[in-house]
Amino acid sequence: MNASFVNDNPVHSISLGAYNTWDTWKLFPTSRPLVAPPKPVTKLETVKGYNGYLDYTKVLSNYMTFQDREGSWEFRVIETSKNSWKNVFNDIVSKLDGQYFDSIILQDDPTHKYKGRLGVEWKNNQQETTITIKYRLHPYKTLISSAVRDWLWDDLDLTSTVDDIFYTSFRLYGDVWKSFVNVNSHAVSLSLNCGGTVKMWIGSNSMTLAAGNNKNVVQLQPGVNTYKFNGNCNVTVSYDMDEELL
Repeated sequence: MNASFVNDNPVHSISLGAYNTWDTWKLFPTSRPLVAPPKPVTKLETVKGYNGYLDYTKVLSNYMTFQDREGSWEFRVIETSKNSWKNVFNDIVSKLDGQYFDSIILQDDPTHKYKGRLGVEWKNNQQETTITIKYRLHPYKTLISSAVRDWLWDDLDLTSTVDDIFYTSFRLYGDVWKSFVNVNSHAVSLSLNCGGTVKMWIGSNSMTLAAGNNKNVVQLQPGVNTYKFNGNCNVTVSYDMDEELL
């Protein structure tokens, strides 16, 4: 076993909702626990008589989408008189196998959390017992420090610094153009809570937003996104700026 792996962080635990692999079951990982990166969803088609292939990956969404993160973590059971492998395995199966968790946090990556479903397998021989926790997690991980940040927008003043353009709402009087800045490297969903009926243009297409909360109005692409609005009310904007792929 790698000495630095043991010495720099001897536990390398994983918090799974209310449970912790070390504190709850005294599980010791056989290697440093990591979460696999998500694989991109691609659509490539070969056509007879055409060199190479046709790439339809972004035809429907105009942005990349990703598969779930899939992998596993293997642990050794540290047995004691009160912590037999049979008791540990039965308890883990009852609490984890097939269960969905909204908060999965690695001790080696304490600023982010994952969410997804878990499974449990085990191996037993004369030397040791190992338990494998399989995972299938959402492709994006989330910063723990803040579930939702203030909306980032810029009144066409693109020379402003980021610190100048953090707001959560704006006022509509007739026709208004708003430029929203997505600082992520991936698209995020825009939600608008309108104090009255609002008309919104996305390019040459328009839509009517009802008074109240309008969820997932549009996918905000990385960079500057400019839309036209018409109405006479306050609009509150929100979306999750804390999701990351890696």
